[in-house]
Amino acid sequence: MAFIQRLTLTAFRNYERLRLETGPGCIVVTGPNGAGKTILLEAVSLMAPGRGMRGARLSDIGRAGSPEAWVIAVTVSTQQGEVDAGTSAEPGSERRVVRIDGTNRNQSALSALAAVLWLTPSMDRLFAEPSSARRKFIDRIVYGYDQAHATRVNRYDLALRERQKLLEENRHPAWLDGIETVLSETGIAIAVARSRMAQRLHDACGHETGPFPRPALAMTGELEDWLSEAPALTAEDRFRALLMDNRVRDRAAGRCLTGAHRSDLSATYRGLPASLGSTGEQKGLVIAIMLANAALMTGQAVGKPILLLDEITAHLDPVRRTALFQRLADLQVQAWMTGTEPSMFDALPQARHLRVQDGQVRDV
Repeated sequence: MAFIQRLTLTAFRNYERLRLETGPGCIVVTGPNGAGKTILLEAVSLMAPGRGMRGARLSDIGRAGSPEAWVIAVTVSTQQGEVDAGTSAEPGSERRVVRIDGTNRNQSALSALAAVLWLTPSMDRLFAEPSSARRKFIDRIVYGYDQAHATRVNRYDLALRERQKLLEENRHPAWLDGIETVLSETGIAIAVARSRMAQRLHDACGHETGPFPRPALAMTGELEDWLSEAPALTAEDRFRALLMDNRVRDRAAGRCLTGAHRSDLSATYRGLPASLGSTGEQKGLVIAIMLANAALMTGQAVGKPILLLDEITAHLDPVRRTALFQRLADLQVQAWMTGTEPSMFDALPQARHLRVQDGQVRDV
């Protein structure tokens, strides 16, 4: 299994300096609101591609008033041995610098160390949120199996913005041809990866037992419809032709109206859309998907995921809370959990308990 063995923070949010020795298994972080519990999880989440569990601007996460740049460093225990990794902001930009064992790397390389997945209170109603939230959710899961997926998503997003700029500037069609080839190739590859992952999660959820719901999952969208009817290469040609045909329409709309950025992760439970469920039911669905994925990753070369579960006990009744804790123990994953009261974690079989207060972290 992969787990964070050591976490070191410099000038990160409200932590001036922090060196935390951790280990495998569950880590419970409790303390009053605003103490800095979630910040620890956010730091770990930035050891994955993207902008972390809060989606914050890099310029906003440094310690206020500190002359030092923020730095996150970790030692990760992997199946291949210990790896030192770190990240910080490139001076004067919103670009991240990533170093792994002393070598500069791109963000996608972080996926090879460990899959880092998170649940936050804002995700309790994931299936009632805009589709972009669900695309990010499924993409983070795919990263754990295929680190090239992060590169494809970034390349697709960049090409999408570049195409719109070219349309607005009314550039020669030849400029658009190359960009649309990139969009069609990467867009279909992204759609294939998401659809395969959604199917695997659907099957895995069906095998899960316990009090959590077992959702029916699938990716939906125009690209996914094409892939159900024809091979990927045919879908690429169709997408490229449609992009060419829709240049005038997309220029007028100010955005591309077809593509992988319009797909959605569909979930139904008991024959009804997940969006109609209560907050507790929707949270149960997301937890069920997370647990199914953790079970799927057993035996994968990248190892089991690191789970970040912020305020995880909210909206969970005692039965589901106990079932979640037992499942995490059975899966033997490193799971970081936060809450205000230690008593909410009494049913957890075994864990490292930390108390955060006034910017200090101590064992309980």
